[in-house]
Amino acid sequence: MLLSYPRKLKIQNKPKSEKNKKIIGILYERINLNNLPENIISLFEDEDDINYVSGILSYDFEIRFWKVGQMIINQRTDIKWGEVGGTFMYGSKVTYYEDKHISLYNPLVTSGETLKTWFSSVNYQAFRTQPSLPLLKRKQDYQLCMNYECHPTNGVYTKIAFFDRYGDVIEEKIEKMKVFDFTYPDGTYTYQVSLLSAGFESLDFYSFSIKELNRV
Repeated sequence: MLLSYPRKLKIQNKPKSEKNKKIIGILYERINLNNLPENIISLFEDEDDINYVSGILSYDFEIRFWKVGQMIINQRTDIKWGEVGGTFMYGSKVTYYEDKHISLYNPLVTSGETLKTWFSSVNYQAFRTQPSLPLLKRKQDYQLCMNYECHPTNGVYTKIAFFDRYGDVIEEKIEKMKVFDFTYPDGTYTYQVSLLSAGFESLDFYSFSIKELNRV
């Protein structure tokens, strides 16, 4: 069996950063070539390491994974809000808790305003941040589950958008339900999940998850 490493995880004699040293060390320590993991992300426990490796892998969707045809991530739970920012911040009361859940209060935010967007791929060199979304398998079914409390009840909605290699939108899905299913479209290279205002006044956001359904 041919094992092909992603370009960004190329083994080097002198890794350029302490982060790369750590990642390479974990790979050497935990990979058994006679029993390769179906899910490479399962080798990592630290949330920052998971985001870092996801970013490396999402940088080039033409990579060959550890086993040909197998998916990297089966489930990603507990995706937090992350950094706070956006035009809605003006006039907002924001509380960021130690458990990384966030409270927002701003009754003046207009409907349709984007409160937060999570990315599966970012330019790390430009933004110095890692993607927060897992890599997904094309034509595979998934379930997205949001965990938040909002007033009024239907004051926010979720949008998931899928993009081709040129950054053009392939498909968009807008949902008011906290839990919904979707199929990752063929030809998708990156995707984004956004939380938008539908006239919310206050929001307590905890996390969301994406899990695989009916594996193909």
